[in-house]
Amino acid sequence: MDNPLLKPTYIKTLFEESGFRPKKMWGQNFMISPHAIELLIDSSHLEKEDVVIEIGPGLGVLTRELLQRAKHVISIEKDPQLPELLIPHVEPWKDKFTLIPNDFLETDLEKIFKQAEKIKGKKGQVRIISNLPYSVTTPVFEKVFESKLPFDSMTITVQQELAERVVAKPGKKDYGALTLFVQLHTEPKITGKIKPAAFYPPPRIGSVVLDMLFHSNRPVKLKDQALFTQVVRTSFGKRRKMLRNNLQDLPFTKEQILQVLEKAGLAENRRPETLSIQEFADLANCFSELSR
Repeated sequence: MDNPLLKPTYIKTLFEESGFRPKKMWGQNFMISPHAIELLIDSSHLEKEDVVIEIGPGLGVLTRELLQRAKHVISIEKDPQLPELLIPHVEPWKDKFTLIPNDFLETDLEKIFKQAEKIKGKKGQVRIISNLPYSVTTPVFEKVFESKLPFDSMTITVQQELAERVVAKPGKKDYGALTLFVQLHTEPKITGKIKPAAFYPPPRIGSVVLDMLFHSNRPVKLKDQALFTQVVRTSFGKRRKMLRNNLQDLPFTKEQILQVLEKAGLAENRRPETLSIQEFADLANCFSELSR
């Protein structure tokens, strides 16, 4: 992997000459490990006909490798200082590279997806692959999933603790609203760990690669997705309480809540972390019927 950006001494010199300093508030930890990059790309299902949307390309260390394996890469960079440092490192592949200088959370994602759709091959897919700034992981999930765009996969580096919440099973301490939100839209899998030394500057927390394949058909049928989200978030509002107590924060009477629990086949004393995604769907659907 002939990539000068994998050398910390090169990066330090680049920063000194340009006057650039990594911004902690934006979670700027630049990947410098060939192993970490290979793990991320190998986990992503990337094919040569695919178009990649990359969030936060930074200096272009991952971008360079993606450009050599994908049909096109669309990178979205928030930091106005970085494009000047990034562009020279992707010059050999400029014909298959698009840079959007903007905050991903403020971009028109539908417009970008349509652009990617026009570029990709007949057998190609649109994938999100990113060394994601950890501070924006959940907002990125919300933007991508709520867009309802037919991405094929999203493969990212994330904080290990968050990834364990995403892949958790019912009954486990990490299982919660985030778990259900992600698993409603994708099938998530942790594919490997990354040491802090794989980044410059190194983060203080453990990292993993999280691969999420989008469902072609959701695992549950919902009559009202907004209500499902409300029921899930309310249920986990106070984890130590029983389901019937947490649900009292919903706009339903105590009698209605007990009626719905019975109809959904759920015991009143169940704890929210013991319910499967199907049981939450049944619960939300019963509340939906009650609202009509």
